[in-house]
Amino acid sequence: MRTSGQKILLLQGPMGPFFRWLAKDLRRQGAVVHKINFNLGDVFFYPVGSSTYRGSKDAWPDYLRYFIRTHQINEILLFGDCRPLHRCAVDVARTMGIKVQAFEEGYLRPHWITIEEGGVNGNSTLPKTPEFYRKQERLPPAKEVTFSHPFGRMALYSCLYSLAEACGARLFPEYQHHRSLTPWKEAFTWLRSAWRRRRHNVDSKQVKKRCKGPLARNYFLLPLQVKNDAQILFHSPFRNIEALLRTVMVSFARHAPEDLFLVIKHHPMDRGYSDYSKLIRDLSRSYGVYDRVIYTWDSHLPTILSNALGVVTANSTVGLQALYHKTPVKVLGKAIYDMPGLTYSDSLDQFWKHPVPPDPLLYQKFREYLLAKNQVNGSFSYPPTAALLSRWEPSSSADQQLKQAPILQGDAHHLDSTPSR
Repeated sequence: MRTSGQKILLLQGPMGPFFRWLAKDLRRQGAVVHKINFNLGDVFFYPVGSSTYRGSKDAWPDYLRYFIRTHQINEILLFGDCRPLHRCAVDVARTMGIKVQAFEEGYLRPHWITIEEGGVNGNSTLPKTPEFYRKQERLPPAKEVTFSHPFGRMALYSCLYSLAEACGARLFPEYQHHRSLTPWKEAFTWLRSAWRRRRHNVDSKQVKKRCKGPLARNYFLLPLQVKNDAQILFHSPFRNIEALLRTVMVSFARHAPEDLFLVIKHHPMDRGYSDYSKLIRDLSRSYGVYDRVIYTWDSHLPTILSNALGVVTANSTVGLQALYHKTPVKVLGKAIYDMPGLTYSDSLDQFWKHPVPPDPLLYQKFREYLLAKNQVNGSFSYPPTAALLSRWEPSSSADQQLKQAPILQGDAHHLDSTPSR
């Protein structure tokens, strides 16, 4: 198989067994696969054939360089390129000429995952000019298999991971997760998410009905992102979702025509963690738009996208879904799709008055390019698809650089691992 001879290192993956499944399939294809775990949650879902790192964040770069040279690694796979340990790993790999492929939820939703060399989202190396995509030849439609997204399975993986991480805290005293993670809080959060979904079900359906009826083409949509989204923290001018809400709502109050509405949609994966209803209520009253702001939890996204006059987003992938529905989009942060012809280039204050729809042909070519380059039909809740496994190519240049790279004296003391098997 094409992966024969590849030496692949897995760092942290999605919560759950996806990376264990992936490693098993890659080994079947002839690859040598290593895994580094950083806490007991990682170990729980990948217990066999892995190494453990218990050192400090400062010692991590030297450990990783030694590991790469010792095991002749020529490719690193990771999920979430903005996690502190992963950001460091990307920098180390870049200096050593090692390929890094970053996994993330799909740019195109809901039946796709992203795997992109170098980084994703704001770290993506995708061309940023519309002229590049306009020159691309049209491609045939991509085959798409639909996947369910089981709420219970995601909740179980999250709770098991956080419980294991907490139980092993003394074994990994230097480890700090990229977000607050306690097992009881995690379990409570998922239960609260299910309760809120049920509680707001009727209201969400009513908002959907209004958006299809009397509000159609008379509202703008602001889709919220999860509170700890790396897209917000690293690739936007906002320090949190509250700052995004204040910026958008004050602009809407001052500059949007008085007969238009603002619909604010909660992120489904943040349902158990955050509730912005009081803040939105207070801001809308303060800005004099209380009767023109609607907060919804779970309204059907395609419906409210297709009937919106425009979409305002920090950099959510909902913006890409809006372009699919030919709905005008204003991006306030850094997004792969933010370019002339696809999104609005003038200020947010002007967007309320003059939303401009995307160029449909440019969008189609951009979407086709994504599907060809970094989108794979699949789901992290299920084993890897054949389409994903077909993506690995030998990295001869990295092999050559590794052969020439000496192992530095003093590197060995950074190792704190169990042998990979």
